[in-house]
Amino acid sequence: MECRVCGSICEEREKVHECRAETIRSLLKKEPYDLKKDTVLLYECPNCGLVQTKFLLKSDCYEEYEDGNGALQYYGDRRILDQQFSNLKKYANKAETLIEIGCGGGHALKIAGKYFARCTGVEPSEKEIQIAQNMPGGGNTYQLICAYFDRSLNLKDTYDAFCTFQVFEHMEQLQEAVRYAYDILNEGGVGLINVPNGQQIFEEGLYHQINWEHINYFTPYSLALLCNSAGFEILLLESDYEAIELNIYVKKAPRRLSLDACRNKLKQELNQALSGCRTFAVYGAGAKTISYGDLIEQEKLLHVFDSDPAKTGKYVAGLKLPVEHATQQACGECDAVIIFASSYNREIIALLSELGYTGKIFYFEGNKVRKA
Repeated sequence: MECRVCGSICEEREKVHECRAETIRSLLKKEPYDLKKDTVLLYECPNCGLVQTKFLLKSDCYEEYEDGNGALQYYGDRRILDQQFSNLKKYANKAETLIEIGCGGGHALKIAGKYFARCTGVEPSEKEIQIAQNMPGGGNTYQLICAYFDRSLNLKDTYDAFCTFQVFEHMEQLQEAVRYAYDILNEGGVGLINVPNGQQIFEEGLYHQINWEHINYFTPYSLALLCNSAGFEILLLESDYEAIELNIYVKKAPRRLSLDACRNKLKQELNQALSGCRTFAVYGAGAKTISYGDLIEQEKLLHVFDSDPAKTGKYVAGLKLPVEHATQQACGECDAVIIFASSYNREIIALLSELGYTGKIFYFEGNKVRKA
């Protein structure tokens, strides 16, 4: 069984007997009732620590879900939500729009409206959507979408913030959900994910927290890894031991480019810098030259310079010209000099200055092309 967070192969951890084995469609009923109970087999990821189970419920179980008063157990203390939305607004560059993943009966959305001008809730249960629509003082202040939160939603809007409370422990496609949340945020957008504290559950032996509905039990590390892997920057990760919960606040950071994309970007920057230069030289005949040499147009290359006499007359892989010592005459033949020996940028710039070179000098700083 693959870990839903990092993809590592999970190991069997333990069996837990007499667990609730069906969803609660309505927590409180007018007549006595029983719930099905069965055994749950727990798997643990040796890499990130996530504990998970197989999804054993009906595939459409959450479309019929009705939490009733169950949500009030969490949402009953409005001060908690007020503080969470206050934090979210504080972290946001802009606090206009918010989307809640798995909004249930709209309890959190109603409070979110105090901090964000336009709020949207996504919820697969029609019954919960109806509860949210009919909530006094709430139903007319937010938009509701009856659907699962995944890319099939095809949302046209983007948002300044997202939040989700007690939802990710139910989800099979965790990576898809977090990455979609990333994609629908505006630049600099923020998010809050609230889940049960799986680490605390197992450390304290809280067996009553194990059931068929909860298929993911997060450690702080696995929750952070899930968010990082989607491109989020972690702003705050906190444990609420009284509530047995984890809260993680994240920010949309620019998505990292692949190494191939970084190379292509650097090549584009270098070609742009050299536009208008008819000829150029490169300075440095070391290991980096082998890689950097692929970035240049060799038809315009006149000289390959290096200060080490032992390299003179020899060739660097991929370059068609022999290494030579830099002279005033040779430098003067070139419109630009590109420094490949980036560890010696200052020394080479000073040397070229001593030779009276007045052309353009370019060097690499990290994955950027700079002009001296």
